[in-house]
Amino acid sequence: MKFQDKAAQAFPIFVLDRIYEEPANFCYGLAKLCRERCTVGIPSDGEPAGGGLRSDDGFLDQEAAAPLRTMIAEAVAIYHKNAAPRIYDAPSAVRGFALKGRAYIQRGQQSFRSAFDSSSLYAGTFSVAVPSHIVQNEAEGGHVMLENPLPQDVRRRAGMVLKPSFQIRAEQGLLLVFPAFLSMDVSRFSGGAERIAVVFEASPQT
Repeated sequence: MKFQDKAAQAFPIFVLDRIYEEPANFCYGLAKLCRERCTVGIPSDGEPAGGGLRSDDGFLDQEAAAPLRTMIAEAVAIYHKNAAPRIYDAPSAVRGFALKGRAYIQRGQQSFRSAFDSSSLYAGTFSVAVPSHIVQNEAEGGHVMLENPLPQDVRRRAGMVLKPSFQIRAEQGLLLVFPAFLSMDVSRFSGGAERIAVVFEASPQT
C-alpha cells in the first residue's frame, strides 16, 4: 500500500495505488458489475448523454461491491486521521462515516462534473478501467480535475495551502480521497473506449 500526501503542494489528497496484488483482476470484476448496474444516461456539460451511463447511488451497497466499499472505508478513515486537523475545526467529533457511491461509464468526447452533497465531509473516485492511450499520453485527456471554490483570501485565512485547481492522471486501480467541498471534473478524451469509475461520498456520523 502506497500513500502520497500532496497537501503541502496542492490539495489535501491521498493517492492509494495498487492496494491489491492483482488490481487488474479486481478491476475486471468491478468493470463487469459497473456495466450491469449503469443504466441511466449522463449528460455532458448540458449536452445529450452521448452514450455515457451511471448507476444509482446504492452501488456500494451491493454484495459484489463489498471489497471496494471496505477499501474506501479504510482509505477515508486514514485520510481523516491525517488530513482532518489541517482542514476542519473539530475532526475528533466524527466517529465514523456513511458511504454512498455511483458507478460511471464515460466514453470519448464526453466530460462530466461531480458536485457533492453539503452533508458530506469527504469524496473521492476509484478508477476501474482507463483506456491505455490515456495512461500513456497525457495529451489524450480523460484526467481528473479537482477545483477549489473558496476564494484565495478565505483559503489563506483558514491556513490552507491549496491551489485553485489540481489535475491527476487516471490509471486503473487508482483511488483518490479529497475534501467534499471540492468539485471534480473528468475531461473529454479521444477515441471511443470506455472509462469506468466509481465516485463516492463520505458523510460524518457523530
